[in-house]
Amino acid sequence: MKRLTFIIIGLAAATLAFASACGDDDTSNATSTSKTAAVAATPTKAELAAFFKTSKAALQDVVTKSKANDEKGTKDAFEASDKPMEAIIKALRPLDATTADAMEKRELDIEKQADAKSPDLASMGKNASEILPLLDQAATKLQITS
Repeated sequence: MKRLTFIIIGLAAATLAFASACGDDDTSNATSTSKTAAVAATPTKAELAAFFKTSKAALQDVVTKSKANDEKGTKDAFEASDKPMEAIIKALRPLDATTADAMEKRELDIEKQADAKSPDLASMGKNASEILPLLDQAATKLQITS
């Protein structure tokens, strides 16, 4: 019994030492997370322009790859557009919630299909093709030349 107690105490001490050595400091972690979130929440016009360029090219690839029945290529193309699209939608929402919501609905539909065991590639391509003109509207609202 004493041996088991020493093992448990030893494991607890080792865990605490490991956590301390790894810098598990909640306050610094929260601060860096909030700084990252603040930066991500306010992209510059140049960053937004790059996001538009990336999103348009990737969504055009989604359309092309889905028509070619290329499941992996379609999913990969969507993945390339996912983060930039989210940033665009976030930046657009205060200026034009209707367009932002329409973009997000279609983006979420594509994401749902990308995560499905048997994705509907035609649906992914259709939604991507519907987002492309919405991107143009968003660029106008955000005063981005893309």
